[in-house]
Amino acid sequence: MTPFVVVLAAAALAAAACDIHSRRIPNVLTGTLAAAGVLTAGITRGLPGAGVALAMLAVMLLIGTVAHARGWFGGGDVKLLAAGCCGLIPSQSADFLLYTALCGGLLSLYALASSRGIATMFITWRLPATGTRLPYAVAVCGGALCLWVALLCPAFLLVR
Repeated sequence: MTPFVVVLAAAALAAAACDIHSRRIPNVLTGTLAAAGVLTAGITRGLPGAGVALAMLAVMLLIGTVAHARGWFGGGDVKLLAAGCCGLIPSQSADFLLYTALCGGLLSLYALASSRGIATMFITWRLPATGTRLPYAVAVCGGALCLWVALLCPAFLLVR
């Protein structure tokens, strides 16, 4: 297991706490995580690994910018996901993103159930427009912790 997964889990936990408290993720946190990811990739996989990490960071930021422009994600969430993926190999990044998406779905269901919007959904058969944003760093933290568990027990890896 790469030591970056532990750093990713700790940074995602700190980002989740900040996101819950202030609905913001500090740029210092995401920038430090990205630098740690590129540095870890360079140390463990050499110069080609650092190149892959930078390419992963660029691609994730590009995709995330499109998602942010459409209002699907916040800017801090995009930077956190991109920084988290850059220190992982591509298959681990795919697992991290899939686990994050699953945790995001659970977070959405919790928010819907706790706001009594689920009753509205069953009556009108439409999702309610609440206008509130979810602290998605909580889902990113869940994805990082699930990836850590999956790397300790490879039977839980989604992409091989």
